[in-house]
Amino acid sequence: MKDNRGNYMELTTWSADGTPAKAGGSSEKAPTLTVVSHPLLERIGDRFQWVGSRRDASLGLCRGEPLFAPPGQSLGDPLALPSLSRKPILLCRQADGILVERDGHRREAWIGGVPLERQRFIPWAEVEAGVAVDLARRVLLLLHLSSPVGRPFPHLPGLVGQSDAIRRLCEETRDLAGLSMPVLVRGETGTGKELVARALHRLGPRAHRPFVSVNMAALSENLAAAELFGSERGAYSGADRARPGYLRAAHGGVLFLDEIGEAPVSVQVMLLRALETREVTPVGGHGALSVDFRLICATDADLESQIEAGAFKEPLYHRIATGELTAPSLRDRREDFGPLFLHFAKPILDENGAGAASANREPFSAPWLPTELAARLLTFSWPGNVRQLRNVVTELAASGARKPQLEATPRLERLLGSPPNPVRPASPTDAAPVRAPAPRKPRQIDEADLLAAMRACAWEPKLAAVRLGISRASVYNLIRKSDRLKTAIDLSPDEIERARAECGGDPEAMARTLQVSKLALARRLRAMNLL
Repeated sequence: MKDNRGNYMELTTWSADGTPAKAGGSSEKAPTLTVVSHPLLERIGDRFQWVGSRRDASLGLCRGEPLFAPPGQSLGDPLALPSLSRKPILLCRQADGILVERDGHRREAWIGGVPLERQRFIPWAEVEAGVAVDLARRVLLLLHLSSPVGRPFPHLPGLVGQSDAIRRLCEETRDLAGLSMPVLVRGETGTGKELVARALHRLGPRAHRPFVSVNMAALSENLAAAELFGSERGAYSGADRARPGYLRAAHGGVLFLDEIGEAPVSVQVMLLRALETREVTPVGGHGALSVDFRLICATDADLESQIEAGAFKEPLYHRIATGELTAPSLRDRREDFGPLFLHFAKPILDENGAGAASANREPFSAPWLPTELAARLLTFSWPGNVRQLRNVVTELAASGARKPQLEATPRLERLLGSPPNPVRPASPTDAAPVRAPAPRKPRQIDEADLLAAMRACAWEPKLAAVRLGISRASVYNLIRKSDRLKTAIDLSPDEIERARAECGGDPEAMARTLQVSKLALARRLRAMNLL
């Protein structure tokens, strides 16, 4: 392999302790520079992987070197910005970290938010966590460790990124897709667990059969049997026609049980019986009906702890977790931040007619995503992960699509907290603290508080739970006790039909009218064959 000066090098990667390792091993990591912000948007996500055969190898970082290329491509280009110095910053690889030296570099640079004076030593532990490198407020790079990238790999639909964590998830998902075993998808809220479930469906042999999604946290205990197993006409008040239920609707296809850890114990017992026998008896019916589906579940809960506490049935856990996948948090894939930012911003730019203008910026212009703002976003803890990033980027892009540079909105400033102190050395733990509300007890929340939180969160119980500082299960319990609130499951067919007529069939408008979760209403409409 050639280095940026055209010299051939032995392909050697480096472990986190600085020792060289043979290429091809599973634990190999190479120091990598990934472009997070650049005046030319198409350069975001380009990377340079620092491979070599000497422990004390040095690398020049400036206008003309090294060469950055999209992941999986061998041909790259320098940063090539007139505002960057021709004199390089030197990165010297040592046994216990990387020494960064300013030497003859003529422009300002910041390492981890701290101005680079003469030199700065970065231990391998900090490199592994990721360090922001700002060159002249024109380019932001992330210095991190990553496995050597060969040819581009096939992404799962909807997943964006080239990080080791995403590559591993895509490979493991493809390995499980062709099998029939149940799969449990784990991960924090907002990491894309349903995207993984849908990828298992699309890549599997049941791709042309139904994909039925059920939010287990939203199931009413009183109506759970009817919702899951179906009901005959007249089986209960409001049952004006026979309904198949989620399990029968998924016959031949895939049944996705989201938030399985939030299901009440009584519902778990009913579900376990159906999974063991592969038979369901509709409410009001007199005979069992066979069902055939592939089961995929998802949760952000610690099921093992819930089993110990008696809140989750161990037999059900063993039934649903034959195969297991983990969707990584955004903190574990910071090198994907830039591509994700562009992915979410592009539709907003296109809607505003600013897409072409943003893509055709000149190299001497300031970056549309300012490096200081990019660094703060890059090092934020992102408790809501990719979903939260999407919401933030959408707000930023909507307010700044036609501006030369983005500016943090007041709400974003409150989220990120104060900018880091530029004279204090930064560490991987310097991310802005999460301003979550103090935990509360459900009995401390009255109906007015609940209603205000639900309205502010567009009637989404999960978001309202975060806002109120209580669990999602507690929010659902409070909703069931309220005379003014309902979930989509509690709506009668007549209410849904009236709202559908009033809103011209628009599910989003229906959700606003009915004051229920848009996602839950969509699931209910699909179960009623109205969507």
